[in-house]
Amino acid sequence: MAVKAKAAWSSAAARRLIEVAGGDLTLEDAIVRVVAQLRGSSSGPPTNLREIGDQLGVEPWSAEPLPVAGELRHEGGKLKIAYASGLPSGRRRFTIAHELGHAFFERSGPRCPRRGKELERICDLFAVELLMPAAQIGEVFAPRTPDSVFEAAERFDVSITAAMYRFAELTRSQAVLDNGRQRSGTIRALTVPHPGLDSLIDESRRNRQAEAVVRLDRNQSWNGSWLVRASNNARGHLVLVTARPVNPDSAP
Repeated sequence: MAVKAKAAWSSAAARRLIEVAGGDLTLEDAIVRVVAQLRGSSSGPPTNLREIGDQLGVEPWSAEPLPVAGELRHEGGKLKIAYASGLPSGRRRFTIAHELGHAFFERSGPRCPRRGKELERICDLFAVELLMPAAQIGEVFAPRTPDSVFEAAERFDVSITAAMYRFAELTRSQAVLDNGRQRSGTIRALTVPHPGLDSLIDESRRNRQAEAVVRLDRNQSWNGSWLVRASNNARGHLVLVTARPVNPDSAP
């Protein structure tokens, strides 16, 4: 799931989280600190969500035929998470991690925030850091290659899409996932047909990997030469493309 990490936070949820973390922090840094405290010396990756749930006093979760991905419930004075039946593993783990974010607020003191768009965004950020801690996954991303994203998805037990967006956020790169039918990614300039990108993706499907400098002329913000790497995952169905500007005048 795509999450914008930088924003002007003004809600009661943001103030509460920063206060619990110790104050005088950005919201993003407060999330890192709170998650690190919750994780403690636990093993991983992947993050053991059940251990986190136990710390927050959340009962064992279960799958149900819900109209939404998941929800946190109060049942008999206890907290319980239910998630929608049939969710893929990566989506299920993200949903549980998001609801654990709500559980954190429930344990943060009286009159805790329970509603609001900003609260939901904060719980998304909480889930991202819980599943893919920046300090740990950043080491996996160090080569800045598509294969490092595939490796991170497997090691941290998240979807390739989630790992792709985390990679783009932490490395200030751009990334696109191609399944042979469509492309999804962090900027539109990489998701529409382009001769250089198309040939690079085709080459990676034949030879596993490919690399080239590609000229993008999509709009004023993204004009420039980009170092583009493409890699086919082990199943041979997905190609991940990562790109970063070759010259400093291109967008970061």
